[in-house]
Amino acid sequence: MSNILIQARVHKFLFTADIKQMYRQIQIHATDREYLRILWRFEPDSPIQEYRQCTVTYGTCCPPHQALRTMQYLATIDESRFPIAAKVLKNDMFVDDILTEAQSEEDTLLCQQQVIALCAQGKFQLRKWASNLPSILQAVPTSECSMDPAVLFDDEGQAILKILGMYWNPTQDYFSYNYHSPSLTTTKRSVLSDMARIFDPLGFLAPVTFLAKYVMQLLWTSGIGWDDLIPKQILTIWKRYQQELKGIQAVTVPRRITLDGRPTYELHTFSDSTEKGYAAVVYLRCISGSTIQCHLITAKSKVAPLKHVTIPRLELRGALLAAKLLHSVHHIFASIIPITTMHAWTDSTTALAWIKSSPHRWATFVANRTSQLQELTPPSI
Repeated sequence: MSNILIQARVHKFLFTADIKQMYRQIQIHATDREYLRILWRFEPDSPIQEYRQCTVTYGTCCPPHQALRTMQYLATIDESRFPIAAKVLKNDMFVDDILTEAQSEEDTLLCQQQVIALCAQGKFQLRKWASNLPSILQAVPTSECSMDPAVLFDDEGQAILKILGMYWNPTQDYFSYNYHSPSLTTTKRSVLSDMARIFDPLGFLAPVTFLAKYVMQLLWTSGIGWDDLIPKQILTIWKRYQQELKGIQAVTVPRRITLDGRPTYELHTFSDSTEKGYAAVVYLRCISGSTIQCHLITAKSKVAPLKHVTIPRLELRGALLAAKLLHSVHHIFASIIPITTMHAWTDSTTALAWIKSSPHRWATFVANRTSQLQELTPPSI
């Protein structure tokens, strides 16, 4: 999911759609239906009847794979006729959601037409259309749009849609977050429930979610039960966290991270750590003439292990996390935009000395991580 969201930030125009009743459009082979029998009766005193499931079944482990494998096969067999749409189905789908983009209006409309035509080959109907390009919504019936195009693109319209768990404003083209009121009780179970309400696949709220992770670690080590009231010391931290959490409603992140023309792009990753944990973040630096922009791409944070670890070793863990993020983001962007240089930053001189030396010189803990770091990112960057 995070890969699709990162890709969706590159080009100027974006559209999203949902496949209507995807499971119900995929038939099970006749010989396999014998293993999908259902015993059912509509009234307690009625005789039990036997049914056979003819389409992909909900509620078991295999249906998501069966459905996505069907979409992949559809893209493969018709790739010669619909090359753009085939690429979308292979790379820009998450379960039954399609999220893709293009640089020009003509390319975006062509992509939409091919996606609709290719899905129609498999009897799949697309609905819940949303886009920051009005002509995309005007090309489909209003009943199949997430919102009325006339309302969505009103100058004063503030329509907020949800795409892959992220809140997106198509009119002003930015991501945002929603605040959910906390539970009335403060138990270990309610704290975990409140934490789960914050969905942050790209890590824009990493400083916020890190504190939540730290609180959960404190609760876990306190030894209290799931429905016990949390200790007063931890309660103080949690209450302050809840009060400050309202501020996420003011956080907005631009969706598009590129510039028009022929800019140069650089990737910069930073890592840092404290006694409580460590984190890493990746930025994209765009340079076009005298215009320079920097955009947050993704971030991750982790709490420190319960077993005591020295700060230099935590800094090394943070550097490894940063290297993994940088490698992942570069792999996503490699075929989309040209990355001229990459830079990895840390303020730990000890970690830098470990990274720039041969791993065989160090103990197992340091050697394993420096070896991974050198494979992911050359020490020179």
